[in-house]
Amino acid sequence: MSSTEVGSLCEQGVFSFTVVRNPWERLLSTYMTKIASADRDSPAHAKSLQKYRRAIHTHAGLPAAAPTTNITFGHFVNWLSVQPAGAMH
Repeated sequence: MSSTEVGSLCEQGVFSFTVVRNPWERLLSTYMTKIASADRDSPAHAKSLQKYRRAIHTHAGLPAAAPTTNITFGHFVNWLSVQPAGAMH
């Protein structure tokens, strides 16, 4: 859209835009805050995400002794790629 067209729309009182976050940055951010963060084992954080960490751990074939450790970004992405679309929100 040209600047003239944008100006024309703005003069008519029509102005709308959308900001979309980069999906790769969002994926990395989710991993860093939900899986790899330093406070991942705090009671409030760990309890709400425990089922996801266990599922990733099992899917990756990691030893069952420590289900919240050793989950790499690759493990996370591989697990995420096999989730049904309806399970994501």
